[in-house]
Amino acid sequence: MLSQRQPNRWSCLPTAFAMVLDIPVTVIFDYCGHDGSDIIFDGVLDPHGRRSFHIQEMIDFCYYRQKAVIPIERTPSGINTFGMIHYLPVCTERIHLFLRREVGVLTGTVRNNPHAVAWDRHRILDLDGSIYDVGSFNIDTLFLIKSI
Repeated sequence: MLSQRQPNRWSCLPTAFAMVLDIPVTVIFDYCGHDGSDIIFDGVLDPHGRRSFHIQEMIDFCYYRQKAVIPIERTPSGINTFGMIHYLPVCTERIHLFLRREVGVLTGTVRNNPHAVAWDRHRILDLDGSIYDVGSFNIDTLFLIKSI
């Protein structure tokens, strides 16, 4: 996995994907046509007013490179049928089965801040150069990247 630092505070998602894909993050910037820095919401505390990146841009980029992005939610919220939510009984250890076997991008929060990081099957590789245990990150979704 190509170790990288995110170039700015709003590029953790493409940088984490670039690390897992073993490419420089600038390749993703070039494909998307931006670096996420455009301010699109005036009066919002920086960096939250920035364009940043959407997960769909990462999915499109991966598809372009013949890769599928598979989301594994830590806690699936339920099934919506005819306007009714049916909550799923989910094993709380489900996500750990995938974490032990797979490399990918984790999204969630660290110290109450939304963030994306690279996962190498054993530890989190943060985009500031730090390495830490998965217990220090509140996971929402693990994104697996597979060849198609």
